[in-house]
Parts: sequence; C-alpha cells; structure tokens
Amino acid sequence: MEMSNVAGGTGLALPLNYDNAVATKSEVTRTFSPAQDLTRENAASLVIWVRGPVGTVNPADDVYVVLTDGVATDTIELATAEAVLALPQGTPAAWKKVTIALSSLTIDRTKLTSMTIGVGNRTTPANGGTGTVYIDNIALEK
Repeated sequence: MEMSNVAGGTGLALPLNYDNAVATKSEVTRTFSPAQDLTRENAASLVIWVRGPVGTVNPADDVYVVLTDGVATDTIELATAEAVLALPQGTPAAWKKVTIALSSLTIDRTKLTSMTIGVGNRTTPANGGTGTVYIDNIALEK
C-alpha cells in the first residue's frame, strides 16, 4: 500500500503496477464473501478515486472497474488514458474522483461478489503501456 501518495481517508492507496507491453490488460480483483449490498444505507453511487501516471502511457489504455454479482457483469470505464494517465508534460498528476450511479448498473446491486480494477482495454484487448495507477477511497455515497 502507498502511504505518501493518497487522496485522503485512511492514508493508504493501492498502487496498481501494470505492464501491458506484453499482456493486454492488468487487473486486481477483490472477491467478497459474503456478497456486499451496494444499496445499504440508501447509497446512490459508488465512488473511486484514481491517480496516474508513473510510466509510459499508451492512449489505448483505459482505467476500468468490473462489478460482478456472480451471474451478471458490468464493466465501467473510469477514465481514458487521456483523462487520467496522459497529462501534459510538466503537469503534476492529480486525483480524479469517478462517480458511478448505482441505478446505471445491470448487476444485482444487493449481491456484489467481486470488484476488479484494471488498466488496458478490456473489450478490445491489445498491448499497451507500462506504469503505475493509484486507486484510493472506494466508497458508497448517498
């Protein structure tokens, strides 16, 4: 876990080191047992904070999340490489808050069994860049 490059919260961020020069995508997955209810406490959205880059950015790379209820799967692009990873030279990387409306999901929002965060192009896999993307403060909001 990263302690000096965080968006806030607990003071820990997840560095997602990726090498898509050989692989077509890089992913990290969390499996939930028991399944999680995303609608608890009247939550309306899932929030994920993303930061990059460190490394060689490929414009074809996306940062995405995959949510699964054990039967159905939703894949949501959090940001394109241009929006989060490829910043103009000399521009410091900044945290980007991404909000996903729970109403937009097709999975059973009361039975989240896994969450995958990845870099690459999940729908059209192709070799991409290498580097590190940071993930922080995954939370539910009203």
